[in-house]
Parts: sequence; C-alpha cells; structure tokens
Amino acid sequence: MPTEAEAEFGDGYNGVSLRVPRDRIVSLLQALECDADPLRFAERYWGMSDLPGAGQFRTAFLNCIRQCEEGGQTLIARPNFRAAHSELLGLHLANIIALTSTTERTGTAPRTSALRRCLDYIEEHQRDTISLAAMAADAAISLRTLQTLFARELGTTVTAYIRGVRLDSVHARLAVADAQDTVARVALEEGFNHLGEFGQMYRTRFGERPSDTLRGARRPG
Repeated sequence: MPTEAEAEFGDGYNGVSLRVPRDRIVSLLQALECDADPLRFAERYWGMSDLPGAGQFRTAFLNCIRQCEEGGQTLIARPNFRAAHSELLGLHLANIIALTSTTERTGTAPRTSALRRCLDYIEEHQRDTISLAAMAADAAISLRTLQTLFARELGTTVTAYIRGVRLDSVHARLAVADAQDTVARVALEEGFNHLGEFGQMYRTRFGERPSDTLRGARRPG
C-alpha cells in the first residue's frame, strides 16, 4: 500500500494491479466506524475471493476496466477519472475489510457457495430486470433462503444490494461522462426506470445530485 494511489495495466489487460494508500483506507474505515487494521487484513486474507463484499468490489473493478478499454489512454489520463475510481474502489475495499472484521468478531459462518452464485448472477444481469425467483433458482435455493443469506451475510436486502451495485455503476460512468451522455441515458442503461426515485437514491448514497457528478466530469482539467 504505497503513499499514492495508482492503477497499472499491461497491453491486452493481462495483468491489472490496484494500489491504494494505507492512510486512505484507514480514513474510509473510520467513516464506516470500523477500527480494523488494513495491514492485518492483508496478511490474513489477501488473495481470498469469497470475502464479504468481494462481489461488489469485483463488479466495480471490472466496470473500471471496461471503461479503460472503451476510453483508452485519453480517458485514463483524466484526473477526474482516476479520482472517481480511486474513491469508489477504495470504498469497496474498506467495506470488505469492515465486513470481514465484523465476521471475525461475531463468528459468522463463511459465505456460502449459494450466495456467491447469487452475486455472480447479479453481476451478469445488472442492467436487466432481475427476477429474485430466477436468481434463487439459479443458485438452487428457495426465495426465502435467498433473502436470509443476504440479510445474514451482507446485512442488507437483495433489492438494496442490487440497487447499490447499479448506483455505483451510474456514479462511475457519470464521473467520466462524455458530451453524448446524459443522466437519464446512463440511469436507464443501468436499470433505473423511475428517474425521480433514482435521483433521490443517488443523492442519499453519494451526497450530491447526479447532474453535479456529470458537471464535474465535463469541467476542464
């Protein structure tokens, strides 16, 4: 965890590494009211793919890579692009550390393979209308078990989790939007059909209106 955040990638994106400053992670953990030590987390859990919150992080990270592929070096060189994704991925990483710390204290059982299948299903169908019944069937569990898994292991509801994933994607896209993008277009593409409700949820999650994020992306420099 170096003193400056950065991302590196090679031709063809065969290798990607994300570096986040330790003091930044500590600050984000404090915002989450968590006193976990990120270095202790790295020593014990680095490389594990089934940690609480890892699915959300993976979705956000893959979305970042997709935008790099689509925008190229010109987009990657923009300071607001790096800042937006540094903030978003840092939050997801801090969330993983905080949830893992809570799991350690409470003795919660490790995430089940069924829940991992559900998170993969959400990632694959993020922009579609997601049927909870279809998701449960894909994971070979009942609808009631699906709801219990999210409540017990993620501390949220299935619909709230899906909404959070979509909001994060909208935020990341608006932060690097071009002249053709509009709030309505991006929100609709990410699965929000009621723009009024979307605006309220966005402001609650990010502390600003989606139009504010869009204007920031188009601000020179």
